[in-house]
Amino acid sequence: MKNALILLSGGIDSLCCAHFMQNQGFRTEAVFIDYGQAAIVNEQAAVEKIAKYLKIPITILKFECPKNYAVGELKGRNLFLYSSGYFGCSFNSGVISSGIHSGTKYYDCSAKFQHSFSNLLSEMTDGKVEAFAPFLNWNKVEVYKYALDNDLPLGLSYSCESDLMTPCGECLSCLDLQLLQSLQNDVS
Repeated sequence: MKNALILLSGGIDSLCCAHFMQNQGFRTEAVFIDYGQAAIVNEQAAVEKIAKYLKIPITILKFECPKNYAVGELKGRNLFLYSSGYFGCSFNSGVISSGIHSGTKYYDCSAKFQHSFSNLLSEMTDGKVEAFAPFLNWNKVEVYKYALDNDLPLGLSYSCESDLMTPCGECLSCLDLQLLQSLQNDVS
């Protein structure tokens, strides 16, 4: 059986990624990385619920940094998360997987980034570890449809970049979720 370390953030994309990798026959484990993000409390609570639902072990890594991270793009975030997951979990073989999908404007959500980082990770580990984003060529709507088609409990997820009990409705994650919900209502 192949191994997969899932970068679990608590959002819909990482929930779908973990489920997808399990369904592909991977032995999955997850890592959640606390780097001081604004939504840490709600993200961690969602991660713990998702890990319990999927019955996968979760490692929580905490990095101390004097910088406070605001809502919005954090340049290099996915580079940091992939590297931290590999380094912090001593992951020796398989894939480190994330819910990166197409349609996001951030460089570290692009196919170019994904391929470059995966090649670098593979070179560093003599081909034993690669980075893998199963939804790299899917858009957000396709990921959301995957969740609905597989009856995934989206209520366990948290997709706001702010640490508010009620999503802010203004960040990129909230705007994506609003679009998805309106598409779902149009189909219903």
